[in-house]
Amino acid sequence: MYDKDLYDQIFCTAQREGIAVQAKTAVAGGNDAGAIHLSRTGVRVAAVSLPCRYIHSPSCVISKKDLEQTAKLLNSLISELAVTEDTV
Repeated sequence: MYDKDLYDQIFCTAQREGIAVQAKTAVAGGNDAGAIHLSRTGVRVAAVSLPCRYIHSPSCVISKKDLEQTAKLLNSLISELAVTEDTV
């Protein structure tokens, strides 16, 4: 289960940076966030996924633009979260 504040922060950061994003609406598949959020007394998690075709095949395909935009989003989030953690 994703942390709502962290989830909202990701979308706000994307909007501010002009990065198009969308939420995954289908409940299919998973990632390590499912196990991580249950560890110890609970850990805030949210996943950022890169759109990819044929992900479970030997040759998956991604858009270079999607890769660049995802990297831009993650760099912005890392900077924001580092500042937030320093002030806590």
